[in-house]
Parts: sequence; structure tokens; C-alpha cells
Amino acid sequence: MNSKEVEAVFTLQVFKRYEYFIKKSVDYEEIWGLYHHGWAMSKDDNGCPLVNFWPKKNCTKMCSRRMERVPCKKN
Repeated sequence: MNSKEVEAVFTLQVFKRYEYFIKKSVDYEEIWGLYHHGWAMSKDDNGCPLVNFWPKKNCTKMCSRRMERVPCKKN
């Protein structure tokens, strides 16, 4: 995935991002998250905790700088 594709995905509606993630994760047969003494988490609009995963390592780079976490492949 190139940087323009990654940026385009971040602008998609939530369900379209989900569909994209599922398709690409199946295509690449891997998922990536951010890890540093625990997996990076966020919250939805209702305050429910969410684990953040991406289909490729380069997708994590945009968020890893802000969260002080390192990309980690989830097996």
C-alpha cells in the first residue's frame, strides 16, 4: 500500500474502512497493530474500547508516531 492509498482509506466512512480492512487482511494474510506494554486502544463515540488493527505495516506508521507505539504483526 502506498501513502496515497493509506490516506484515502482514512477518509472513508467507517463501514467502508471496515470492508477495506477485511478484504486487504485476507489478501495479505496478516494484520498489524501498535504495541508498547499493551495494544494501542481507542474508544468509539459511546466510549466503548476498540483495538486498532491495520492490514499492512505501513498503515500503522501514521498513528505510531502520535501514540508512541511500535508496529507489531499479530499472528
